[in-house]
Amino acid sequence: MIQRVQSIYLLTVFVLTALLFFFPVLEYTTKDGAIFSFGASGIKALQDGKWVFVQSAIQVSFLIPLMAVIAIVSIFLYKKRRWQMTLCLVNIILPVILIITGTLFISRIDGIAFHQIHFRHIIAIPFINMLLNSLAYRRIQGDEKLVKSYDRIR
Repeated sequence: MIQRVQSIYLLTVFVLTALLFFFPVLEYTTKDGAIFSFGASGIKALQDGKWVFVQSAIQVSFLIPLMAVIAIVSIFLYKKRRWQMTLCLVNIILPVILIITGTLFISRIDGIAFHQIHFRHIIAIPFINMLLNSLAYRRIQGDEKLVKSYDRIR
């Protein structure tokens, strides 16, 4: 049984980040009627009923697994609370970098005039990850204070 609430927070971050890797964040339609999808692997276009890979997003596809690995590693560093807090802070910053990178990647697409953009619900995952990581950080910090107070009593 998991005794620490921050482990549940970090496990939830891992699961949500895994979902982010497999589902598209947004779909957009051009004025020509072409449908494109943007996800972790890059941009895909809908042609003849099948999704065809158009452009790679290496930056995004690097950041998402990195966020998931950091969440899992920080769960298993429960004895090294300082490292765990540092990894939580890094994992709070990485979704911000992911959002900026994704926005810049989409804005750099040349020659496509967007007609309609449909954001998926999955776009909220980086924000939820930041919240859960900050909650885990506070719990880890509370554990650290508790351990220090016990050390002073001895």
